[in-house]
Amino acid sequence: CQKSGTIYTIGELGDYYLRIIPTPEGIDSYATAIADNGNAVGFFLDSDGLKKAFAYINGNMINLGTLGGDNSIANDINNNNQVVGEAQTPSGEYHAFLYENGTMNDLGNFGSTRSSAAAINSSGTVVVNTDQWAYTYNNGVIKQLNTTGRTKTGALAINDYNIIAGTSHMNNAFQTTFWVNDAIYVNGPVNSAILSINDAGQSVGFANGWADLSAGYWHTYSTPVVDTCVYLGTFKSTYAFGINNNGIITGSSALDSYLVHPFVKTPNQVVDLSVAAGFKELCRIQCEERRVDVNNNNYIYGTVS
Repeated sequence: CQKSGTIYTIGELGDYYLRIIPTPEGIDSYATAIADNGNAVGFFLDSDGLKKAFAYINGNMINLGTLGGDNSIANDINNNNQVVGEAQTPSGEYHAFLYENGTMNDLGNFGSTRSSAAAINSSGTVVVNTDQWAYTYNNGVIKQLNTTGRTKTGALAINDYNIIAGTSHMNNAFQTTFWVNDAIYVNGPVNSAILSINDAGQSVGFANGWADLSAGYWHTYSTPVVDTCVYLGTFKSTYAFGINNNGIITGSSALDSYLVHPFVKTPNQVVDLSVAAGFKELCRIQCEERRVDVNNNNYIYGTVS
């Protein structure tokens, strides 16, 4: 079975210690994000196989529930213990939610048939995606992100300076996209997306197109263009999910069609966490379903097999 766990790293080279977060019920739990205070979120499968969002706050596992429907997933948490994600309503629609002060708040469908909150920063600004467009939400104010020249947008990360990163579509292809001060900047390989951005504007994600590989990469953002792109390796499939303010990168790589290994990349090395911290090979699970996050204290959060 799968369990969520944090890995404590000591020093850059890392002596890795694994702590399992207990699941409130059910069989499997899956990690999604960790805050600087060590609190974390994800989802678990209950006894009926339904997904339920959870938060692990100050040593307490909290079942966040749903919006009246069957399923929910928590995608992110900030240092104020505000949690965002998506949850089903009684009608079966998925709506973005903001969980705070013990209450799951329905942010609505944003004029679509589905909405999902992907990320939240320290000031409480939430990025929300629908079937076509991306938005921000803060204290009841909804704002659509710039769509100039694009047919679809997806906001996947936001830093504490309100730089938003993700992807956008045109002509059946998607590219790395940033939103800064209401402007949109599209730059990056074809079929690429940013999944995390730190406060320095460094960001990581994935890109397709090189020898049929998905390669994790990072960008350094410098207004208004991306000026650096470095590729992490040539595994069969690699996704970079997290980057902290120290430049530590986390992700997962598939060595073949069945075995997926989480990794951490420091300035000097790449560490296979399957070996260093007891993460087992994750058989028959796609890379993109194995999020591995890192906070600014270099705590790494992922899913243990």
